[in-house]
Amino acid sequence: MANTLHHIPTGADTVALPRELQVSRTRTIEELAQEAHELTDQAGHLRNVNAVLASDLSDVHHRAFRVQLETHTAKIAKRAPRELLGEINEQGFGWRDIARMVGISVPALRRWRQGESPTGEHRRRIAELAAFVGILSEDHLVADVASWMEMPISSGAPLTCIDLYTQGQLLTIFDLASEHITPDQALDSAEPGWRERYHSEFEVFRAGDGQPAIRPRSTSDR
Repeated sequence: MANTLHHIPTGADTVALPRELQVSRTRTIEELAQEAHELTDQAGHLRNVNAVLASDLSDVHHRAFRVQLETHTAKIAKRAPRELLGEINEQGFGWRDIARMVGISVPALRRWRQGESPTGEHRRRIAELAAFVGILSEDHLVADVASWMEMPISSGAPLTCIDLYTQGQLLTIFDLASEHITPDQALDSAEPGWRERYHSEFEVFRAGDGQPAIRPRSTSDR
């Protein structure tokens, strides 16, 4: 039988060099630049993916809100318009603001309150306003919806959520109430260029008697 040779491991085979004694190759500037470029590409890809996901989530949120609003409106529309108008007023909305949001004149609103029937389209608008106010109050923890909607959205402009509602910006108000956008983002969406349009050295504030008044802006606001 032929002899078989066995390799006997030596110390060099079994003992690794200490880490500090191992030879490492210094990467070149070109290699570092390539690695940085690859990391930048990966970061950009992740940001794009995140942006797409955020956009998709926003679309789903908006679709859910539309369905909720349509469902509530259809249910509430069965009730008498005069009754709905009274409830909206009892929640703190003035008749002039209600007329603006429904899209009619104050005299026409007065006739409906006295018993005259609105058109089918106006009846739906009344129901939609009542449903919208209910959603803000019940689902988004907006205490005193009327006062909140009358308040200027930002100190930099006199626009309110009532103004946005009259413009049909219901989704913007919804996003603001659910804290998915900031006040400035709401204004950017509703009225681009509002910063330049409403820039002033003065600001509107509520005086001690509860009435609006004007005063110079503080230097910290300029």
